[in-house]
Amino acid sequence: MNKYNTKTNKKYLGLLNFEGDVFRAYKENEDKFVIIDDNHEFILTTDKNGVRDVLSGKIILTTSSGRTYKISEEHQNARPKQEAIDNFLGTESGDEYKLWFDLKNKIDKKGFEKCFLIYSDWDEIKDKEFHSLKRHFIKSMGTLMGYVNTKVSEGKK
Repeated sequence: MNKYNTKTNKKYLGLLNFEGDVFRAYKENEDKFVIIDDNHEFILTTDKNGVRDVLSGKIILTTSSGRTYKISEEHQNARPKQEAIDNFLGTESGDEYKLWFDLKNKIDKKGFEKCFLIYSDWDEIKDKEFHSLKRHFIKSMGTLMGYVNTKVSEGKK
């Protein structure tokens, strides 16, 4: 559920809550978000992707009192639920966003090649452009590997 600050009337999302928000992201407009700590001190100005990076742990936050948090590693009950995140950020649908988010994480962790050649065919993503680009990537990888193998074979002669 989206909350509103009664003084500024701006939408906010509690990013980490231990009997009160440690961090909040305020939505200034569609492209600008401000993250503050429990002392109402300014921590970061960012966009939607920056808020996602904070939640995924790619951006680590430090309070004005010096305490550092990687939100993705904190207890799940202290983090916002996906529905609240989707609502706050205005993402298409939680399931669709989650698929893209999972894909991005797999690419970051497993590598681009493994992600598309070994890990999954990503049929659950219903985006035609994505599948077209993926097919071209796989075809190009095969062509490049064949070319490299030919050059190796030519060098052996």
